[in-house]
Amino acid sequence: MSGARVSAEAMMPNCGANGVAGDVVGFTDARGQQYRGRLRSLTSPQMACLIVLVEPSDSVTLRAAADTGHLVRLEPDFEDVSHDSVEVDLVLPPRP
Repeated sequence: MSGARVSAEAMMPNCGANGVAGDVVGFTDARGQQYRGRLRSLTSPQMACLIVLVEPSDSVTLRAAADTGHLVRLEPDFEDVSHDSVEVDLVLPPRP
C-alpha cells in the first residue's frame, strides 16, 4: 500500500520487555508496497524483539496492523560490511 505510515522499534531482551534497544529510521516506500528502514541501536551485540506498526493511508476502509514476533540479533554496524535484513508481511484488515 502506497502512502502507509510505517514505524518500528526494537525492545530488549524480548517482546515482553519495556527496555528500548533501538528504533528504525528512514522508512522509504521502495515500490508502492515495500518499505525499508534501518534499525539503529546504541548497544550491541544483543537480542531484541522487532515491533512493526503499519497505519494505512486509507483509514476509512482499512485498519492498522502490527507485528511483534521477530526476535533479531543486533550486531555492531560497520559501513563496509553487508547488512542482514528481516522481512515482515502484514495484512491490513478491512474496517467492519
